[in-house]
Amino acid sequence: MKRGSLKYEQFVRWIDRIYKTADAEADCDQVRGLVAAYVDSKITDSVRDPVYAPLLLHLDQCMDCNELYESLYRIAELEAWGDMPSAGVLFDDVIAGTDLSNGEVYS
Repeated sequence: MKRGSLKYEQFVRWIDRIYKTADAEADCDQVRGLVAAYVDSKITDSVRDPVYAPLLLHLDQCMDCNELYESLYRIAELEAWGDMPSAGVLFDDVIAGTDLSNGEVYS
């Protein structure tokens, strides 16, 4: 991105992230420890625990942790729907570069 080429949407998201910062925030290690439990509670529609508030804030601000969450959530959805592919199919799809969430090929 060239200097001065910040787009309006990027600026708004950046300012929003600044406003959402808190005095005590979860770090990546804490989030990785909670994300599986959060995914399970979200799949079973039982997300009520306030312990997840810092996790949600962190997921909104950290793309690496958000990617982990999204991946675990997609797998949990497939599992909940009884649509989980076999390990062999998963391996073949990964080797072939297929994005399992939409069937598109990634590089």
